[in-house]
Amino acid sequence: MTKIRITKDFVNSAAQEAESFDNVERSVLRSVLEIEKGAMALFLSLQGHGDLGPFVETEDAKVFQVRLSCFPVSKEIHQREADPAREDDARELEQLEAFDADN
Repeated sequence: MTKIRITKDFVNSAAQEAESFDNVERSVLRSVLEIEKGAMALFLSLQGHGDLGPFVETEDAKVFQVRLSCFPVSKEIHQREADPAREDDARELEQLEAFDADN
């Protein structure tokens, strides 16, 4: 039986038994949050590892270099706009443009 069906059955039963609005609302909200948690876990599992490569292009055509820090205390994502004047950035940007042209 699905969580939605269980919640619907609970609401029907609560109405017949004259449960308080307060108790029904809390129970329904708890069920909705459980559904949301499961849906978001599924969404994240379908996204894979999330590694988009060393450069990420945003919808407004800005290109950022992504670098993960390797400190055990915290892992941060450092961003900076790619600089075509830097040799490594220029090579990566060329590869990105070539990839875009092929697709």
